[in-house]
Amino acid sequence: MFSRTSSSSFAVLAAAAAVLPSVVSAHGIVTHIDVNGQGFDGPLINSGSRDSPIWHVESNSPVTDSNDANLFCGIGATSGGQSPSIAAGSTVSFTWGPGYTAGGNWPHQVGPIIDYMGRCPDSGCASATSDNVQFFKVAQQGMRDDKTWVQKDLSQGQTVSFTIPADLAPGEYLIRHEVLSEQGNAEFYPSCSSWTITGGGGNSPSNLVKFPGAYSPSDAGISVSGSGIYNLKSAADYTFPGPAPISEGGNSGSSQQPQQEQQPAASSSSSSASPSASPAPATQPQVLPAVQDNSSSNSSSSSYAAASTLVAPSTPAAVATAAPSTSEATSSIDACNAKWTDCNAKWTGSGDYTCQTEFVQCLSNSGLTRRNAHRAARSHRRSVTF
Repeated sequence: MFSRTSSSSFAVLAAAAAVLPSVVSAHGIVTHIDVNGQGFDGPLINSGSRDSPIWHVESNSPVTDSNDANLFCGIGATSGGQSPSIAAGSTVSFTWGPGYTAGGNWPHQVGPIIDYMGRCPDSGCASATSDNVQFFKVAQQGMRDDKTWVQKDLSQGQTVSFTIPADLAPGEYLIRHEVLSEQGNAEFYPSCSSWTITGGGGNSPSNLVKFPGAYSPSDAGISVSGSGIYNLKSAADYTFPGPAPISEGGNSGSSQQPQQEQQPAASSSSSSASPSASPAPATQPQVLPAVQDNSSSNSSSSSYAAASTLVAPSTPAAVATAAPSTSEATSSIDACNAKWTDCNAKWTGSGDYTCQTEFVQCLSNSGLTRRNAHRAARSHRRSVTF
């Protein structure tokens, strides 16, 4: 039978396993695009509809391998055959949601938003593939001065936007709009849409990349996913993956660069890429994003390893602190989970939702890292007797 101590800890781990499915299913797709006031709805997943410039995807799940063919435009992405005409210099705004039904918000808050464009083949965007389309980066948005990410705006029902270069050469293009979620292992959410660009000029960017192929797991902006993303002290500490954005009248220089003028300030927006100024509804409660831990291949311990989904990455101070013992780590996990539960019970559904932030801080103050917590979870598994 369980001892009292073991059963209490087991209950915490069981609770972690219980919330895991909801965390895993919390993904999304582009559901709507607005171009200078003209709206385009995207096809819902499994709806059968393809009547949109927004490409249909088979799932709202992320691409997790930078070499996966689905990194091109999303999982099982297919064109709707439409390429509406929009002018060079237009502002394009994106709304994200779960994708299976109308409504709902994007669930994640940490990581950059990156926009690419690529010239479609002469046969049109309907026949575009990863083999015949090369992309140039147009905009990138990341961390703001208050250390929140622009991605957070999506979770509050707002849109994010970028501006097509006014001097871009006319023709048919794919816009590849991507959210990179980095609260745990890197999760790529690419979304493509087809457009005929009118007006413009003679800017035909070089410095082109393909998807897959543009990213590597060792890229600084990708390898930092998980604990490292929470150790960034400022926007300048983050290096976006991929090439630098192009500028009107020319091409970009270096292949990678620290965050720069494309990233809007916390209270203002950039002229080239910015979140919508529409009012944000109250943020809905969120469980702490899943953090996968592959340090153990023993399938029988999967329910215990689920505790790592509740362990937030450490701060720089926590990294410098000696790792707590197994018993100390276990006690800290129990205490922080108790505070987490109490915070959610008291939350009224209005105002700022701070439970996740407080949970992260609790674990950081305890000197816990994901590795410490995972070890504690496995230790409890060994200590439980039946």
